Amino acid sequence: MPLQFEYGLNIGIVTDFSYELPALLGLGDAIAQTGLFSQQVVDDLLPINDSALLIGANVKYDAGKWFVLAEYTRIDVDPSSFNIQDSAFVSGGIRYKDFTFHLTYGIDKNDPQYDAYDGMLPLYNSLPPANQAALAPLVFGTKAALEAQQEDSSYYIIGTRWDFHPSAALKLEYTNYSNDKPSSDEQLLSMAIDLVF
Repeated sequence: MPLQFEYGLNIGIVTDFSYELPALLGLGDAIAQTGLFSQQVVDDLLPINDSALLIGANVKYDAGKWFVLAEYTRIDVDPSSFNIQDSAFVSGGIRYKDFTFHLTYGIDKNDPQYDAYDGMLPLYNSLPPANQAALAPLVFGTKAALEAQQEDSSYYIIGTRWDFHPSAALKLEYTNYSNDKPSSDEQLLSMAIDLVF
């Protein structure tokens, strides 16, 4: 098998991105109806007529008996309730006769964009305690909505593939996943047979 080296870079810019999620529209209406906050706060919350940046980069090297590959992606809809999303992984493996052994490590990070919440805080903090109590569900509900997609996770996969027939392979993988936001840890053992007709 000849050496194979591949790489790629994709960049996408969307100048008019809109996603009208009913729950967010309702939250935006509630903020606007108070008459206390600027329209910029609502605009920073709702992903309507926003711009988006999409980046993807990858590299792969395959020497026949071993291989390595890596990929990175970023999605940034700014400013809005959509988190800035970064994902990356690196994977490598070796081939021996009819077997392939591989290891993958990856991360996923979704960071909230607090523009809308930060825009509400100066007014909220300047109010008397009684007025703050009345607005607290709206202000901190906005913060919770912005953090709903938050993630800071990593995972690794250890696996093997056995090509026991020219048109069939047995795959066995163990996955260990850990997320700090929200906190969760999971493990998965999977087995599958791939068939080619």
